[in-house]
Amino acid sequence: MSQTAKSTSSSIIEQNLAIQGDNLSILGALADEIKGKVQCVIVDPPYAFPKEALKSADGDWQTFLRPRIEACRAALSDSGAAFIHADDAHLANVRLLADEIFGNKNFLNMVILKTADPSGLRSINPLPFNQTEYLLIYTKDRKSFTYYPQFVEAGYDSAYRSIVLNPEAPYGKWKTDSLPRHLAKMMGYRSVRQAREKMGLNFEQHMADYALKNAAAVFQSTRVNQRAGSAVVKLGQASHKKPKTMMRLERKDYSDIYMVGGRQLAFYATKLNEVDGRMVPTKKLTNLWIDIPFHGVGYEGEAKFAEGKKPERLVRRILSMCTQPGDLVLDPFAGSGTTAATCEKLGRRWLVIDNDRKNLDNLIVPRLTRVVNGLDDTGLSKVMEYPSGGSFKRLNYKGGTLVDAGQVMGSANTV
Repeated sequence: MSQTAKSTSSSIIEQNLAIQGDNLSILGALADEIKGKVQCVIVDPPYAFPKEALKSADGDWQTFLRPRIEACRAALSDSGAAFIHADDAHLANVRLLADEIFGNKNFLNMVILKTADPSGLRSINPLPFNQTEYLLIYTKDRKSFTYYPQFVEAGYDSAYRSIVLNPEAPYGKWKTDSLPRHLAKMMGYRSVRQAREKMGLNFEQHMADYALKNAAAVFQSTRVNQRAGSAVVKLGQASHKKPKTMMRLERKDYSDIYMVGGRQLAFYATKLNEVDGRMVPTKKLTNLWIDIPFHGVGYEGEAKFAEGKKPERLVRRILSMCTQPGDLVLDPFAGSGTTAATCEKLGRRWLVIDNDRKNLDNLIVPRLTRVVNGLDDTGLSKVMEYPSGGSFKRLNYKGGTLVDAGQVMGSANTV
């Protein structure tokens, strides 16, 4: 069934689409429907374009890329973000191009990705081994951008080395001790020194495990930040005057604050967050991402893709930074379908485009079909459950017309 781009696009933001054709033409055809509706754009273009792909762009990848990024910006909502992937060879030029399109004031950050490790013959090189690539993050309107804070798993922070021995008692009667000393006594040792002599590094691991299980009682003592709210500063001043009295500041929308001796009790529980279904100590996300392995992602989604395949964990982090369930995500260079697969698992709506019909039909569509039927057990499926029963429509774009190539529906929709 053939239909015009306008008639098909009337419901574009209400369904998931995998479209085959030139992404610039498709984005132009759908421009009115998706303008300002996309919450996240992921742009991972091939920088080594084949000659035939550049004939309409005067043989220049920048000329090829510019209008496509401009079209993505037009589709982006004011509160959303665009993530543009670049390698070392093209980083500077991509940054200049994106600055022109989005405006330097709307540049948010540059993420450094660790994408490889030197090993085997690949490490035999007269120059330093190249193991990084980059994500340039832009927003349409920096003042309107919405960022959802992210955390990554961290090891035990040994600064948390104190413990409330009776946390169930009223705070005015709390008794505290050194965590290492308390744990050594519990394990039958005369001192921390003896425990460490007998147990070596195992003692530190026991302390980390104990702190995790008793996170609401384990704390570190910190000085009061003078830039904190006036109520906190006043409590600190009062605590200095009565150094042996435990004091509390009750707060309606935040955790209560406890102080003794003019110093605040920072509890270990505030460092715990859920990562892949586990409550673990965490630290705030920085722009250096070395915790997402690229090695071994070749078979994610059972979609073999030679170069530039992104891990689903990477796309999850990107989406978690700036989207919520139900938001629309655009990927104009679909590659192996990682963006769409991740969106489906996380409950985001998606629109992906690929110019290679074989790639779309032999890699992306089979991968997404398994996902919407709940049959994919790779990538994020190893650490999370996702509902089956989604659906998507496969379209072709030819000569200004979108051709409906069928709809794929998950098993929950076909029962």
